[in-house]
Amino acid sequence: MLGIAAFFTFTNSPTGTFTPTIVGSGTAGVGRYSTQTGRFTLIGNRVFFDINLTWSAHTGVGPFMGLAGLPVKANVSALYPALNFVYASLAIGAGKELGGTVIPNDTTITLYSMDQAGGGVSQLAFDSAATIYISGNYEI
Repeated sequence: MLGIAAFFTFTNSPTGTFTPTIVGSGTAGVGRYSTQTGRFTLIGNRVFFDINLTWSAHTGVGPFMGLAGLPVKANVSALYPALNFVYASLAIGAGKELGGTVIPNDTTITLYSMDQAGGGVSQLAFDSAATIYISGNYEI
């Protein structure tokens, strides 16, 4: 019988790194990154990932911003997965929280500003300098 540690060891699961970038919805632009890290593990038909970005002097043009460069395209018919966020110096608006989703049939994440009281959801306005940490998973 396998021990619990052996059961949860995925020695055949591909892992790797990728280079995520912040992009503007009007013009993608280029940022100066002091931290630009992406790591992933593929288990079955799911990609598990972690992203760590700190950027400044970004030349992207909004009005909205997103994240590009996920390692594998999401499934065309996949549900929009929940993601986890930690951020600093990112303008999301008073009384708002940060949200986002991986876009089906793409390698991008759309970022949202969401009303904590259950009100409206809108795409996040472009921010030329901030820090963001994202973890999540999606179906391929």
